[in-house]
Formats: sequence, structure tokens, C-alpha cells
Amino acid sequence: LTDNTLKGFFVALLGLGLAVISNLYGAPRWGTTAIAYSTLIAYIGMLVTSYFWGRIHQFRIPYPYTGIALTLAASIALVLVIQKLPPLSLLHTSYIAIAYTFALVLVVRHTLPAHLRKALFNRLNPLKRP
Repeated sequence: LTDNTLKGFFVALLGLGLAVISNLYGAPRWGTTAIAYSTLIAYIGMLVTSYFWGRIHQFRIPYPYTGIALTLAASIALVLVIQKLPPLSLLHTSYIAIAYTFALVLVVRHTLPAHLRKALFNRLNPLKRP
């Protein structure tokens, strides 16, 4: 991947174009929500472009597809739970923090290599004797 900064520049330029076009279209109609979604669209566009460009040019990176799918599912579930909660309050933010922490622990536990997972989670379990 050395000396390929020009390719990264073109991917970033694509993301910029997607963000600007979607902001021009959505921001006057839907405000800051559209800006957030346009950023998401730009990031997804850059992600997909980088992934397939890497596959074409023989940069076969062994992505943790299971971990990515778990992270995506946990994020979607978290959004759905948060939407059902009452408006922002201390309790609401506590729910968000607990749910996000739980999701992260699940993702980390399932995506780390076995030796790292064992070292981390055995250390966190106070009931387990060495």
C-alpha cells in the first residue's frame, strides 16, 4: 500500500462529492438530520469504493466480517431501542451508555483472536481462579 496516496485522494474526493451533493439536496428540506445522513452516505460510499478497489488491485485484507456484522446489528438495535425511550433525561442517557457498552463487549468478545480474548476476558472475571 506504499505510495498509493493518490488513490486515497480520489476516494476522499468521491466522499466529498457525495457529501456536498446530498447536503445541497437535503439540508434545505430536512436540516441537520439530512446533514448527518449525507455524512453517512459519504462514508459508506468511500467504504464501498475502497473495499472493491482493494479487491481489484490485489490488496486482499482479511476483514472480520462477523465482527462487522455484529457491530452493525448492535448499532441498529441500539438505535431502535433509543427511539422507543422517552425524551432525553438522565435515565435515557444511562440506557444509551449501558446498551452501547454491552454491544461493544459483545463485538470485542466475538472478533478478537482467541489468545487476546482469553487474556482480556479472563483478567476481567474476578471469580475465575488462575
